[in-house]
Amino acid sequence: MAVPCPESHESSPEASPPPSAQGGGSGGAEADVGRKMEEVVHLLEELKESVTELGDDVAGIKAEVENVHKKITAEAER
Repeated sequence: MAVPCPESHESSPEASPPPSAQGGGSGGAEADVGRKMEEVVHLLEELKESVTELGDDVAGIKAEVENVHKKITAEAER
């Protein structure tokens, strides 16, 4: 599963409106931090799922290689 990467311009200072346009004060900044934190948590959950899937794929490949190795070894011993 591919994890979409956020656009690099989203986090650039030029892309962010000034604090007064964000609602002023620290409330806007806190909301932005909260939103970014939710994005990070979501991306970490997706990463964890991808790593789990990858581990399962590797385990399957390893088992298949071991089976082929056993077959070749058995044939060579005949």
